[in-house]
Amino acid sequence: MKKLTCQMSGVLFLLGLLAGPALAGFYKSQLICDEGVTGRANIKSNGTLKVKAKTLVPGNVYEVEITCGCVEDNISDEDSEPFEIFVTAGTKGKINVRAKNALVGAVCDCPAVVIEDDEENVICTSGFGTQVE
Repeated sequence: MKKLTCQMSGVLFLLGLLAGPALAGFYKSQLICDEGVTGRANIKSNGTLKVKAKTLVPGNVYEVEITCGCVEDNISDEDSEPFEIFVTAGTKGKINVRAKNALVGAVCDCPAVVIEDDEENVICTSGFGTQVE
């Protein structure tokens, strides 16, 4: 009985350790992008934003922003976009954004990451969806 108790407590301890890193992230998303473009976004619990996208137009300027609202069209408050940054795609059409404290001090319900081109066309957005052909 002692052996079984020891084994079970060891298993429960290991399960607890495995669950720990899953709680470290606040938000992760594959980005839904225009055809041929791929991307992903991650906002950590400390407010750090990481966004990667590839196969964009090399040399073009893109705006990466966080919106706080479930539907962007319903957002009227200027504080609903607590972070935005402009980046230029590299020679291979990649952008890599890492911004510490992007959401520090902000209450952000339904965070969404959006990548827009210089004409404010949405290239990528986080969320759920399917592509119908």
